[in-house]
Amino acid sequence: MIRTTSVAVAMLLSSGLTAPASASEVSAPAHRSATGITGSWQGAVISQDGPAGYRGKVRIRRTDDGYAARARYTADQDVIAKTRWRYRGRAHGWFVFRERMVGASDGSAATRVKVRRDGARLIVRWRDPSGYTGHMRARRV
Repeated sequence: MIRTTSVAVAMLLSSGLTAPASASEVSAPAHRSATGITGSWQGAVISQDGPAGYRGKVRIRRTDDGYAARARYTADQDVIAKTRWRYRGRAHGWFVFRERMVGASDGSAATRVKVRRDGARLIVRWRDPSGYTGHMRARRV
């Protein structure tokens, strides 16, 4: 009995099934990868003219079609806009979305949004149909 148990333990250890080395390995969610874009992100929005004066918070999730996201823009704790992002594909290492205001008619212009990871940050870039641009270096929340 003792021999069979020690053989089973030896097999488990040799296959790499060991206990985590620290408590942080146990508490870190498995879905957070160093390159993934899913999750909640927030940061200050910077327009092409400088700081925009408001913050953005976006939640990106996986769907059957790729990705989907919702964003909220706030200034002094007041929500100034809510948007939905529809996934359009990949382009040159970026994840590309179309952003529309929540409650806007289908005839409203959609803003192009592209995101990618840069280390622990999510880089978000906007370009509206008139050519006006903005960006955000968001951190995970």
